[in-house]
Amino acid sequence: MNQLKLYKFYLKRLLKSWFFWLSLALILFWIFVWPYIMYNIGGTRSISVDSSYKPQLTKWKEMFPNYRDFLREFSGVNGERNRAPLFFPDVAKNFFTFNSNSAWKDIFATLWKLFMWGSMGFCVIFLLLFPSAYSLISQPGKNGEDKTVLNVASPIKRDDLVISKILSFFTYFVLVTLLTFVIPYSIYYLLIAPKIYWPAFITFVFLASLVFPLLYFLLFGAILIYLNSLSPILSGIFAFILFFSPFIWLVIKEKTSNPFGGNAKWVENLSKIGSNLLVIIPLALLIGGLFLFLYRKRFLEKDFN
Repeated sequence: MNQLKLYKFYLKRLLKSWFFWLSLALILFWIFVWPYIMYNIGGTRSISVDSSYKPQLTKWKEMFPNYRDFLREFSGVNGERNRAPLFFPDVAKNFFTFNSNSAWKDIFATLWKLFMWGSMGFCVIFLLLFPSAYSLISQPGKNGEDKTVLNVASPIKRDDLVISKILSFFTYFVLVTLLTFVIPYSIYYLLIAPKIYWPAFITFVFLASLVFPLLYFLLFGAILIYLNSLSPILSGIFAFILFFSPFIWLVIKEKTSNPFGGNAKWVENLSKIGSNLLVIIPLALLIGGLFLFLYRKRFLEKDFN
């Protein structure tokens, strides 16, 4: 019972901060409102060899009277490259071509890659910048434990504190993923997809709402929690690397591409391993279990009262 009270206490502390709601509002504005603004006021200028000719701006709204056509064109669903990664979240074109004959392992792999590259930046920003989340997992010996927990549940066991912190942090992570990734991508899928494949869509919502956040949390969140208990600088560096890893991976793929298509063998092998859930799942269990154990051990050894 005390553990449940502590869990609710920490989760409420995470969600009641104005920083959380302001950050969420700004992100949702960028995801939904900004592309619509660009659709109405943005456009492209005509090119002329005559230097005296003043190019005229053709608005996107004039080129694409239907807003869905604009989104499809810029997302690359029509077969072109993604032309506007800053307008709205990138989409995986393969996700819109699923059919009943697709192998389930390929669907899982594609959805995992979509989740990884789509949610990583948003979630890490929240985890890194949100003050309450930062203080929740910070160094127990240095920062001390909030004395108000004594009014919430007493007597308190240290194990109850550790488990409550981890569970509330994971719940917060799932909620952030749901609000900044699952719901936006679901809406964009329903708007952009030429044809909606409900089995694939329902599979995506289920996996991306619970299963994939758990794997991601075990792979990276557990490391972030442990590093933050050691030093905020270490956790900051790790979060910084996580945030830029999609861009780094994109640069690596571009630099190792060859004229005949494809990439260097080691890049292709790494890509296959990274999308193989038969590798990811045991790796997540190993890494997550190890670093959560180390965090618990360090937390129990420190005098935080």
